[in-house]
Amino acid sequence: MLLCDCPGLVFPSVAGSKAQMICDGILPIDQMKEYMEPIRLLCQRLSVRDFQETYVIRLRSQAEREEDPDTPELARELLMAHALARGYMTATKGTPDESRSARIILKDVVNAKLLYAVPPPGTEAPSAAADAEYSSQKKLPAKPSTTRYLEQMKAEYEAQEGSSMRTSSRSNRKDRAQQSVKMAAMQWRPPGVSAVPDRLVASGPRVETHQVDLM
Repeated sequence: MLLCDCPGLVFPSVAGSKAQMICDGILPIDQMKEYMEPIRLLCQRLSVRDFQETYVIRLRSQAEREEDPDTPELARELLMAHALARGYMTATKGTPDESRSARIILKDVVNAKLLYAVPPPGTEAPSAAADAEYSSQKKLPAKPSTTRYLEQMKAEYEAQEGSSMRTSSRSNRKDRAQQSVKMAAMQWRPPGVSAVPDRLVASGPRVETHQVDLM
């Protein structure tokens, strides 16, 4: 076995994309600003089974993902499930801290807790069907780890939308009532001036005529 060490000089054109260099441990994980692309690449390299067995979480299968169009992408679901399982929540919004989970997962890859290996040439990699049929040796959650959180967020969103519509409807009715009161109190002609008689409206203004003698 020949071991080659690098003095610290890395050529990006050879090493690949920035996300690939983060996943390979070339770039420091703690200094990365964008974490979704490395996690997406990691989800392409590893299977759902690897994440479930390592972190004891349950992610949606491909069939479940196709049935529900509102399901988040696998990379985001992985981060949400990991954060919810460990109680990593943001202090400002109270949402799953995806950034913290992304850094932990990427460090687990670099430290070989999550093992990524490429089979030798001529060897077939495990198929997706075989991966879906495996039986876990650990007690995984019965439902996907993000199910309860997503259902709660959806219920809160629908409640806010309904409350907003009801408030808008009440506001519109109140505005119409106030407008009717203003119109009823409005003076359509100066005080003391009676309405124009109907006979004048029908016949028009009175025109005086004079007889002229042309002789």
